[in-house]
Amino acid sequence: MNHHYSFSRSILTCVCLVLALSGCAFNTPQGPAFLPHALSQSGKALIYVYRPKGERFGYDRAYSLVANGRIVTDLLHEGYFPFEVEPGKLSLAADLKQTAGQQLRVGLLDFSLRPDAAKMDIETKAGSTYFIMFRPITHTFSFEPRLYLIANDVGEREIRACKLIVNEK
Repeated sequence: MNHHYSFSRSILTCVCLVLALSGCAFNTPQGPAFLPHALSQSGKALIYVYRPKGERFGYDRAYSLVANGRIVTDLLHEGYFPFEVEPGKLSLAADLKQTAGQQLRVGLLDFSLRPDAAKMDIETKAGSTYFIMFRPITHTFSFEPRLYLIANDVGEREIRACKLIVNEK
């Protein structure tokens, strides 16, 4: 009887560990395919942040996007998110979203995680549209999050393969 209890406890522990480690394995955008967003006010700037296809390892990780010190959304693989900002300086940052599974994996696998790598300041103008691509660079034992300001023609083409990130906040 003791053997059965020990075996059941081991199985339960393994299941819990797998669930914790896969805390971000289902991070996919749930919205529709890309549709252009219209500005609600002419005095604002439109920002599209997107995370295109092409990541080989770590694509299941979610990253939090922060604009001017406020969390805007989670950046999901093959997802995009439009938002409007006041014209002027826009400070963007992206960092690994902290779930229980990710915290454990960061502690075990990411020996040189550099959260400060994904910072960007841009100057926005009213009525203008900006495309910001997020792509983590994969190293042997770490991921280096990066933000890139992309030319509008390239951004418009790349974002078409993305789905809307639906915020649950």
